[in-house]
Amino acid sequence: MSRLGTLTLALLLSGCAAAGSGNPFEGGARTTKAANTTATYSVSAFNPSFNDVTIWAINAFGPGARVRVGRLGTTEERSFDFRMTRATREVRFELVYFSGPTCFTQPILLTPGDELELLLPSEPRNELRCR
Repeated sequence: MSRLGTLTLALLLSGCAAAGSGNPFEGGARTTKAANTTATYSVSAFNPSFNDVTIWAINAFGPGARVRVGRLGTTEERSFDFRMTRATREVRFELVYFSGPTCFTQPILLTPGDELELLLPSEPRNELRCR
């Protein structure tokens, strides 16, 4: 291999190593540092059902972050703060009921610092977005 070919190969390999330095749990391994900065969001939720539920925030339209927001007991109301990357603009909430279905919300456009109110179904088995 020529010296120019070796130098080119070394530069390509070092570029791949630098590009893969992001945290895969914060929006992917090949994102820029600016996209990896996190933002905090607040959500208030009330669980009117008789099943405990775990709330997850997931990227609505692509691979990336799935963040555990919190867990609500039977007929419990709480507020949670969660962090996601600024690159994740549209979020869908996943509601995983203990001994029950899993439900998804419509995508929600988030701006850093937003405070959301999440209305959980009282009969999740009868909801269209639950399986």
